[in-house]
Amino acid sequence: MQEFKRKNGIYGNASGQLISDEQLSNLANRVAGAHDETQMRQAKVDQIERVIQAGNPDAIVGDALGNDLINKLREQYAGDAQREADISRRFGPDHEAAKQLRADMENIRKAVMQELGRIAEVYRNDLQ
Repeated sequence: MQEFKRKNGIYGNASGQLISDEQLSNLANRVAGAHDETQMRQAKVDQIERVIQAGNPDAIVGDALGNDLINKLREQYAGDAQREADISRRFGPDHEAAKQLRADMENIRKAVMQELGRIAEVYRNDLQ
């Protein structure tokens, strides 16, 4: 009987488990893994969409931490913010240099948000 089962592939492993049971178990594990991966990707999409809605260029998103462009823009933004605060304190908020720095900071904020939008699109594609 054992020889017949072995020759005909009725049992798949030494423990006597049917091949179909083994395959079903493997498939169930893969489905669970895919479900977990989908939930993780959905969480990333949700997080970056909240950041974009808030419009906060300083918000932390995983892939933004390693993004050289975003890091460079954030450094430039911080430097401009310090200079703007100094000029506004010394010469008033209506000083032309302070106004220009605020405009530059807004452009930087928009550039960061654009880059975050690009990252969000990658997240959405990964989720799909």
